[in-house]
Amino acid sequence: MIIINNKVKVYRAANNVSQKELADAIGVTQQTIWRIEKLGTTNLITAKKIADYFKVGIDDIFLTQNTIKNSEKYI
Repeated sequence: MIIINNKVKVYRAANNVSQKELADAIGVTQQTIWRIEKLGTTNLITAKKIADYFKVGIDDIFLTQNTIKNSEKYI
């Protein structure tokens, strides 16, 4: 499993959205949002739902330069 750096918490704060509100809007539990923010684990479907909710691309939230550099270790 690869841990993905993400900006979910940053986007929530910028849009004044709670974990619960985001979870309800995309059909997951609040614990799922917590896990994504704290542990960096999610699946592609949930990542896409979060990106769509904030009207941005998946890479805007889930892909950073640090992620690219870290993933090179596994290639």
